[in-house]
Amino acid sequence: MISAATAGLQGYRAAAIGAIFSFAAQPGDAATALSLTFENGNVLVSARIDDTPMRLIVDTGGKGTLQLTAATLSRVHVDRKPDTVTRIDAIGNPYQGSAFEVAELAIGDAVFRNVAGFLRGEAAGGVTGALPADGLLGMEFLRPYVARFDYASGKLTLFQDDERDGAAIACRGRQIPVIAHPLRFWLSEATTDHGRFRLAWDSGATYSVISADAARAAALPLEDDFYRTSSLLLGAGDFGPIDFVVLDLHVPQVDMLLGYNFFQRHVICFDGPLSIVTVVD
Repeated sequence: MISAATAGLQGYRAAAIGAIFSFAAQPGDAATALSLTFENGNVLVSARIDDTPMRLIVDTGGKGTLQLTAATLSRVHVDRKPDTVTRIDAIGNPYQGSAFEVAELAIGDAVFRNVAGFLRGEAAGGVTGALPADGLLGMEFLRPYVARFDYASGKLTLFQDDERDGAAIACRGRQIPVIAHPLRFWLSEATTDHGRFRLAWDSGATYSVISADAARAAALPLEDDFYRTSSLLLGAGDFGPIDFVVLDLHVPQVDMLLGYNFFQRHVICFDGPLSIVTVVD
């Protein structure tokens, strides 16, 4: 019934809960269009540090600004910091990694400067699994912008403050209320055929997810570990039907992740400065 794209989800998304860092960027134009590619439900950009090519997952649910794997970090020059940061992954396991700063991160024709980063650590027992890329761009990378995800066109457009008129035109649609979250996730309330849940908007999820605990508590009807709802009410809009895979997910105050199978059907804008999510008409 459902694509097997969920196979690597629990592994890499578990470690996408990282650290929050400051971010500074100076792309050449006010509105910057980045080309997206897709692989097994992952959305990626091609980037360079020190002319070293790499692929980075764009993850609205990933904490921090930039995470790099140890293998990737060994190939580039960064300003390493003395701090060792400990974080808890989505499964509840601790992992550690050192902080660093990248002088210049190039993505397409855009150059982002003084980008704070974090070495992606592995949780005890290898629970986090291998990241299917060289690193990821997290939610703090996107926060300074209005970020417009258009999977059909293969573009992520970043609008700065002086491009708000352009962003308003490009992001006309249904605004979805966002709930404040202690970890700064993009969190909204959704109503399905079987109840009300809190979901995080997560471009890093290779498929939409509902936690096993939430599924049990709501006694949801499941088929082969998938939950299908014909209705998905977000704000004033109904975006169903949609399927969710059931996984052990332990993110505070989050019942669901809205992932690839939603993003591929809709153009979505994330207004970081104003904390607004819009599904474009």
